[in-house]
Amino acid sequence: MAQQICVSKSLLTLLLLYFFIRIVFGQLSLSNVAFCLLFILLYYLLASIQVGWSFVYISSSVIVVSLFMSLYGIAQYIGLISSRHLFMVVGSFDNPAGYASMLSMSIPFVCYYIYSDKCNKKTPLWFIYFVIVLAITLSASRTGILISIIISVTYIIKRYKINFSNVTLWLKFIMMLLVIAIILGFYIFKKDSTKGRVIIWRCTWEMIKEKPWFGHGYKSFEAKYMLYQADYFEQNKKSDYILLSDNVKHPFNEFILLIVEFGFFAFFLFLLFVIQLILLYRKRQTDESFSLMLSLLAIAIFSFFSYPFQYPHTWLIFFMCVQLILFDNREKQCKIYWPSKFIVVFSSILLFSITVKEMYFENKWYLIEHKRKFGNIQEVIATYETLYPHLKKNAYFLYNYAAKLNYFGYYERSCFLVDKCRNYFNDYDVQMLIADNLFHLEEWNKAKNHYSKAFYMCPNRFVPLNQLHKIAILENDSNMARKIACLIIDKPTKVPSATVYKIKQKMQQYLETDINCIVK
Repeated sequence: MAQQICVSKSLLTLLLLYFFIRIVFGQLSLSNVAFCLLFILLYYLLASIQVGWSFVYISSSVIVVSLFMSLYGIAQYIGLISSRHLFMVVGSFDNPAGYASMLSMSIPFVCYYIYSDKCNKKTPLWFIYFVIVLAITLSASRTGILISIIISVTYIIKRYKINFSNVTLWLKFIMMLLVIAIILGFYIFKKDSTKGRVIIWRCTWEMIKEKPWFGHGYKSFEAKYMLYQADYFEQNKKSDYILLSDNVKHPFNEFILLIVEFGFFAFFLFLLFVIQLILLYRKRQTDESFSLMLSLLAIAIFSFFSYPFQYPHTWLIFFMCVQLILFDNREKQCKIYWPSKFIVVFSSILLFSITVKEMYFENKWYLIEHKRKFGNIQEVIATYETLYPHLKKNAYFLYNYAAKLNYFGYYERSCFLVDKCRNYFNDYDVQMLIADNLFHLEEWNKAKNHYSKAFYMCPNRFVPLNQLHKIAILENDSNMARKIACLIIDKPTKVPSATVYKIKQKMQQYLETDINCIVK
């Protein structure tokens, strides 16, 4: 017997629109299909369980995982476990942003059980709450700390039914000063990080202005942003942001990323979806839906200042929170009758097949990377060639392959591959690899263009200027070589290193001796 599955009209419309856009631009890959199949299975799982039970399962699972992740981070802070990253507290993540985002999204569920009459044992819950908040604080994530404060205060207001209309003027003034102090404190705590975001958003606005309505296309930010940053620093050579410049792969704002890649049209569609979700929540307000909305609020706040949707847990929690709110308002949904067992079996087999295929080729790539150190060159290149048809849309594979060819001296083939890579991401490292290939092919003018582009992308780097100095010497352009040498010597250093010291020392020697005495 066919089982009834309820599908949200808005969710179905957005999903179809997403597929249409991806197909039109030829950007639908196997990993994207696998991603969507996973959500189909999750959807069916949630639809087949009662809403109340779904909330218990999901919230309990999120709380348990967050508790262990919090203890993991605290253990890193006190030195029991090494983080193996630049940051001290990251849990199993690569940086504090992903770590704090996951913990922040769990706080509404912990608060739900603390203030719920359905749970009598409050002491363990308070312990979990303080452990999670402590872990977020130790991670030094400003956004995570801000979300912890907002959610905690919101639950206190709801629990004790505080009416701000009855609050005295002096108390309102004190509260306003407290909010301003918190904001200023967050700004001062990581001032350079805040200023760095400002310059990123400024350059991103130039991208938006160029194609405001339908955007530049999927993954276009990584492919184009650094070119806009290079243009900005080329026009503002004395900018205060030069020392803060770096490779940028995300605008640190999910909403801005949506506008850049899909335009204001997609952003307005998303706003309509959010409005519908809020209306559904207001129509049927429960303690469960309140915690779900607060978890979505945590995701929204993080999306303003970071990149939470780069992590799978954000997609899972977002999807499950939205679906539970929609399932609680089933009268607003259309009904589709499908043979449920067939859907589950077919989707599972397809998802498994795609996953195994992706894992197989990724594993072969990993093995050849390991073998590169011990095997012969021709064997390594031949294996890369066999992997190329299967991983040719993987930007990091293309860059890695091009870099290996450059290392082995196959500069023309490396140029071809890195040019393909530029369609997916185009940053300082890509420009330097192109320039190095052209340098060894003795195409000086083209090499100079790419070294210059790399320099303006990250004007605090020294290597591009050093390479331009080499080309000036090879071209017997002593005036340009001296000019570049002076620029390098006078250039402030962001992070002192042996490489920078050697480059500056070499330039000093060049200015003090004849050009013919300079050793390469």
